Amino acid sequence: MLPMLIVSEILWWIMFLILYGTGAMVGWKLVKLIVTHTPIPVPLAIVIAFPLSVIAICFVAGLLCRLLPRLKPGVYGKKDTTMQLAWGLQYLLTRVLFLGPMLPFIQFSLILRWFAWRAMGANVELGSMMSSDIPLPDMPLIEAARGSLVGSRSRLSTHLMMGGKLTLGPIILGPGAVVGGDCNISPNVKIGEKSILSFSVLVAQDVTIGKNVFVGKLVRIGSNVTIGDDAVVETESKIPNGTVIPPGGRWLNPKEDRHVGRLEEASDQAADEDTAEA
Repeated sequence: MLPMLIVSEILWWIMFLILYGTGAMVGWKLVKLIVTHTPIPVPLAIVIAFPLSVIAICFVAGLLCRLLPRLKPGVYGKKDTTMQLAWGLQYLLTRVLFLGPMLPFIQFSLILRWFAWRAMGANVELGSMMSSDIPLPDMPLIEAARGSLVGSRSRLSTHLMMGGKLTLGPIILGPGAVVGGDCNISPNVKIGEKSILSFSVLVAQDVTIGKNVFVGKLVRIGSNVTIGDDAVVETESKIPNGTVIPPGGRWLNPKEDRHVGRLEEASDQAADEDTAEA
């Protein structure tokens, strides 16, 4: 274990020196060029050169990312050293690029954020919105269409470590899909067009959510769940593993049991109509 930690630390510093050494060199040359050929003072030249230095850092990170084996969805044991190593190096590179002070600077700029994500292999369209505090450790497995949005403190986790095995799976956000704040999305999850996940929703792995679905706050969705188009999941309910909610269905959260919900049936609809008539 200790040798691996030492190797990891060495690789982190090598990546740090490559990325930020390149950024510093580009920045220094730009400042000299600006000061030499224009009347602009040094402080203003530094301000002008800084964003270009960040772009250079993202560009070099993208080149290093392209040199690594591309992450592929699947379950990998200890013998699958190629993918385990590729994931580890990708994770280190992402941590170096989005280092402390760099994270808010990149994330608050729409253009820089999109450029950095694309450089690191994420399939995101310009116009997708993610909060600046969202960690994205495995960018090649993230896909976000135009108009999709992810709220503050949410986590898009495309990897899972269990029993010594590494699970990798994509997270796909369709056009206009919304993931509210404090949500936790696991590997192999697809959220369809214009679907909405409210505040603090937990989605386990291998889940498909169709188009125009509404999921209330504090919902827990188990693994291998399929939610059809135009379905509704009520607030604070729990969907067990392997559940299939048909298109247009409604997953209820009965008053007497706040832990496990159930699919709305015709008798429920009739009871609602009788109540309304009364």
